[in-house]
Amino acid sequence: MSASAFRSRLLAGTPVFVTTLDFPDPSAAEFLSELGVDAVAVDTEHTAVTGPQIVELARACKAGGGALVVKTNADPDSIGKYLDAGVAALQIAHVKSRQDVDDVVTACQFAPDGHRGLGRCRNSRFGHYAGGYAQLIKDSHDSVALIVHIESMEAVAVLDDILAAESIDAIFVGAFDLSASLGIPGEVLDERVQDVIRDIVTRSRAAGKAVGMSASTPEQTTTAIERGATLLLSAQSRLMSNAVSQLRSAPALTGASS
Repeated sequence: MSASAFRSRLLAGTPVFVTTLDFPDPSAAEFLSELGVDAVAVDTEHTAVTGPQIVELARACKAGGGALVVKTNADPDSIGKYLDAGVAALQIAHVKSRQDVDDVVTACQFAPDGHRGLGRCRNSRFGHYAGGYAQLIKDSHDSVALIVHIESMEAVAVLDDILAAESIDAIFVGAFDLSASLGIPGEVLDERVQDVIRDIVTRSRAAGKAVGMSASTPEQTTTAIERGATLLLSAQSRLMSNAVSQLRSAPALTGASS
């Protein structure tokens, strides 16, 4: 799936299924894409993934028919490298102000609107982009999706300012980090956390933004969709642990009668 196709589905409100690549291997990225996920997400915040690995993961996703999402901090110096690799979306973590968003947007745009530079890279087809760099600049404005992670009460306090940024396509609800920000880490079902989540979803949808939530089981997926989410993020490690737990609970292993 191309970057523009991924963003188009996100903007159309069509459910988009993304799986985190907790074990960042190109073969795993290709296989997950072949299995039918719309995109694979790699977390540069919590894994030691390098620039060359991002390129290989992007290639693997394309080979399997999927796309690559990169989760990164609001660090303008790194964003250009990820875009050059040909990612379909950026998921920006630890956003705490409108300025953070504006800095990211500027890093995504070519001059004169931003600070991104032109060069021979995978995204520009190594200098052989059809139509040249002028066409590349034009296409780039409508291709890569920008997803902002809301995961702290500091971000919630300025959410309206963040939502006012036209370049944001989706808001992702970081439930576990929100619970920690509220002083009750891990208690995502606590009503205080749920109240904040409902508030984020309501305001985000009213602003015309897609909403993303974690959903690693059919039940969680159904709940997320019912709450208004269309960006559904499952975790590779969670899917594996769920599958192993189901196998381990088989009657023949537990000693229960069939």
